[in-house]
Amino acid sequence: MKKISIKETLYIIFGSGLVALVVATIHSKIELTEGGQIGIELLLLHWFNISPSISSVVIDLIFYFLGFLILNQKFRFNAIIGTLTYSITYLLFNYLSINWFFLDSLLFSSIIGGLVLGFGCGLVVRCIGSCGGDDSLALILHKVLKIPLFWCYFGMDIIVILLSLSYIDDKLIPYSILTSFISSLMIDLISKKNKQ
Repeated sequence: MKKISIKETLYIIFGSGLVALVVATIHSKIELTEGGQIGIELLLLHWFNISPSISSVVIDLIFYFLGFLILNQKFRFNAIIGTLTYSITYLLFNYLSINWFFLDSLLFSSIIGGLVLGFGCGLVVRCIGSCGGDDSLALILHKVLKIPLFWCYFGMDIIVILLSLSYIDDKLIPYSILTSFISSLMIDLISKKNKQ
């Protein structure tokens, strides 16, 4: 394994924190799903009242098992850092109960949420890490099937968004697709910025 980079570790911590910030203070508050693992977490939160700080760890264990088998050792360390950071910062932001001024606008919430979440997740993926199990699944699909990273994320998101029809208002679907599209583009863009 390459020597652990403090700079990369800080990127992973910062990026995972941004993802948790969006999920705790935007998406879960207005029931906007982002798809992927986050969408699954929001489904579990809505139907079973299971906090994403718990469900994220369980889902991560499943997807990371596959990631640890297929991806490199660097991913293993970085994924653990990302997952722990996400869970801890989610609890913190949820406790602080931050209310953004733009939450009354679904359009602004979906755009800002997609940009910030995509930027944070992109930083993590750029360092060959993960702040959620779907990152490892997307990286596996990207590596094994050579599918562009954008389509790995966006495809998974669409599936989960369709499942979310079981509990979210129909009017939220276009905004959920918009935030997913933006975040997938951001992840693809940021992750390519310093190709490992």
